[in-house]
Amino acid sequence: MRKNKDFWDKVKSKLPLTSKILDLGDNKNLFKEYKFYTISKDFSLTFLKKDYSCILATNFFEYDPFYEISLLTCINSISLNGVFVFTISFTPVEDDDIDYYKHLTEKEIRRIFDIDKYFNEYQFELNEDNDLLFYGIKK
Repeated sequence: MRKNKDFWDKVKSKLPLTSKILDLGDNKNLFKEYKFYTISKDFSLTFLKKDYSCILATNFFEYDPFYEISLLTCINSISLNGVFVFTISFTPVEDDDIDYYKHLTEKEIRRIFDIDKYFNEYQFELNEDNDLLFYGIKK
């Protein structure tokens, strides 16, 4: 399994096997036993349905110049008691051809939306590379 094994194990413990996961990244190997819907980084998030039991966004928002709108769109697209998971790399991934990158911190995320308003349970974590990891269970 990938780095951050404890974090990913904790996330998986929150998801029933019947979870409908929207993947904004490449995480199928991590969650093989779940039904996946994957979209590319070029897809407009404004068209998301509102019934996903999990949205998983790894190294996605830091490359999105409209990250504030995208974060709120994702939150609004998760069903009651659904799980929102995202990671933000501390530095751009070396092999990415990027036009935009912004390192987002917990403080910046909290500025964008009131976490306690949307989530019953949540956790921010920094890994050994200073990547930001987040999961939350939607109210």
